[in-house]
Amino acid sequence: MKKNLIVLAFLLSVCFPVFAQDNVVYEQGGKVRVINPSSGFTAEQIRDKDVPVGVTAYIVASSDLPDQAYSSIWKIEDGKVVIDGSKLAVFQKDFREKKFDLVKFQGDLFTHIAEYSNVNLRLEFGAINTFAQNKDFAGIKQYLQFLVSQQIATEGDYGIIAAALLTQGIYLEKY
Repeated sequence: MKKNLIVLAFLLSVCFPVFAQDNVVYEQGGKVRVINPSSGFTAEQIRDKDVPVGVTAYIVASSDLPDQAYSSIWKIEDGKVVIDGSKLAVFQKDFREKKFDLVKFQGDLFTHIAEYSNVNLRLEFGAINTFAQNKDFAGIKQYLQFLVSQQIATEGDYGIIAAALLTQGIYLEKY
């Protein structure tokens, strides 16, 4: 059985080399560039032919590349492509904000309307909605803090609205 698996693995690597394809990677203009060699050319040939003069390039297996979803924040470190940790938090924040569903947020606000301590808080939903439309979550936080300081809202009200944002991955305290 083990011998059959070894033979199968060998055949797959010969017949389907794309599974272990080497790529040429280099940084240019603050971005990692990846070149996938086409059939008939080796990664070394592509590197010598296509990488700009004076730019250091590396050969990296496809399986060693990080998740493609994070390709905009890749960097090269010691010849390996890695996710730039210094850009990761901003990337994740931007991703969450792009996914923000205003209609769901509005629904969540009105679903909990009976739980708010002050019925006049509903009059402030227009302003909160405007901040949410503009994805200005720092503005929502600041406005809610203002409402609490003016006793229009309580900390509990703040928590209900923050929880409505949290259901979409927006953690208000980070703003």
